Amino acid sequence: MKNFLKKYWWIFAIIIVLVGIAGGILFSKREQILNSTIAKIVASQRQQNQLEIKIEQAHFKGLSTVHFGKISIVPMQKDTLLSIRDFEVRVKLLPLLFGDVKLAAVKLYDGKLTFITRHGVKNYDFLFKER
Repeated sequence: MKNFLKKYWWIFAIIIVLVGIAGGILFSKREQILNSTIAKIVASQRQQNQLEIKIEQAHFKGLSTVHFGKISIVPMQKDTLLSIRDFEVRVKLLPLLFGDVKLAAVKLYDGKLTFITRHGVKNYDFLFKER
């Protein structure tokens, strides 16, 4: 075994360098990935549930925390359903490496959820429609 390691140590070094480079590229592109994912979700919710979702700020704080600022969800031509000043989500890193997302912490600051019925029109109808 020692002979094998002495002879092929450079293979392990190359693998470690390649993994480091791939990790660095992903780390530098994570803001772009976050913004494109949010854009896809907002577009799909606009089409599927007629929701106007606005997120003014979205960025990473540290290695495993995502911070969202000034979030609002408004059903089309209805009253505001949800407004949040600040929202933070922290995930556990080890399960994430294996593709399993587990939350470590969720912090919500100044959130307001409003269910309104006016003249038979509800701002939460989309929650009960069949898919």
